[in-house]
Amino acid sequence: MPRRNNKFSLGSVMLLFLLILQPYLSCARKLLCDDHVDVAPKNSCKFDRIYSLGDATADTGNLAAEVPDSLFNKFPYGITLGKPTGRPSNGLLMIDYFASAFGVPYLNPYERGVEKANFDRGANFAVAGATALPIEILQAKGLPPHDETFDGWLATKGLHLRYATNSSLNVQLEWLSSHLNQTCHSREECQDLLKNSLFFIGDIGAKDYSYGFWGLEGAEWDAFAPEVIQNIAQTIRTIIGFGATRVIVPGSLPLGCLPVSLSFFHHEEDSPLFYDSNHCMVGWNNQAARHNQILKAAIEELKKEYPNVLIVYADYYNAYLSVLSNAQNLGFEDKFSACCGSGTVFNFDFGSLCGMPGVNPCPNPDNYISWDGMSLTQQANKYMADYLINSIAPQLKCG
Repeated sequence: MPRRNNKFSLGSVMLLFLLILQPYLSCARKLLCDDHVDVAPKNSCKFDRIYSLGDATADTGNLAAEVPDSLFNKFPYGITLGKPTGRPSNGLLMIDYFASAFGVPYLNPYERGVEKANFDRGANFAVAGATALPIEILQAKGLPPHDETFDGWLATKGLHLRYATNSSLNVQLEWLSSHLNQTCHSREECQDLLKNSLFFIGDIGAKDYSYGFWGLEGAEWDAFAPEVIQNIAQTIRTIIGFGATRVIVPGSLPLGCLPVSLSFFHHEEDSPLFYDSNHCMVGWNNQAARHNQILKAAIEELKKEYPNVLIVYADYYNAYLSVLSNAQNLGFEDKFSACCGSGTVFNFDFGSLCGMPGVNPCPNPDNYISWDGMSLTQQANKYMADYLINSIAPQLKCG
């Protein structure tokens, strides 16, 4: 296998699968989720509005609006809801369950536009494949890297190093600013509007790392994660300046547990060098944990900087591990294979993805944690959200 540099062990080449996640689906039709449905645990926190920035775990249709010719606009995506909705799943995402629990209708994707969507109760700015750093900064670093040999090897895997979207976190922040400028006409008015609003910033950053793995080494690589986290922290400062009083900041999932990771770097040898006790890729999860550690430290500094703002870390990493550890009790018959996919290893193959011709879903997605090898099923998203709401809500100090 060609190597861009010698700094990575096989186990630590985390997130390669995120390099090329192709823009998935579009949704030209009206989103079915405009109406509120009570689907999440009861709690005392109710908000007037929710605003969400991030990547695929929260994208309810922005990438779909950007790239109409993609997989997410095809069945079986959205099959549990009766039609594709722009979500990278068979059904609902965690952000949908958060909205329901906190008394807000499901969030419409901002890129659908005010002509087709209602943003009175908030908006979703998250875009699948988005980076935390601006594309211009990544390009200046030579990311993603390209050379004939390396690109040729990736092509044999059905992969191509390219940006899935230009809608980085900074672009999403510009959308939010534009939306607020149209909604309220002074700083004081915005602060009044947002005093009972909830913001989600992330999760995001995995895509940046996936590019950096192949193009950075040594001191450049060591400084990359703090740079990513710094931009996330600056985004939080900016939205606090807009008037945000409650901010939830999700960490990274344990990406070494996803079928795409396990399939791409599959080892016949069940060695602790490669797999942990959950049979997840050690190196990939260690890298995700490093991101989370730096992120949590940044959040603690922000809390000191803004003592009157509630900033809450959402532990996606351990929420996922909880679902994985309790999979049997939760009704999941397969913890690692994709429900919708193909291939002999974990039912995942980059050359034959969910949504492509001849690729069919499993009979019952509720029996699977992973929907397409990269994103979760509605049922897994629900259990993740249940875990997180029980953790997050008390920290928001409502009621």
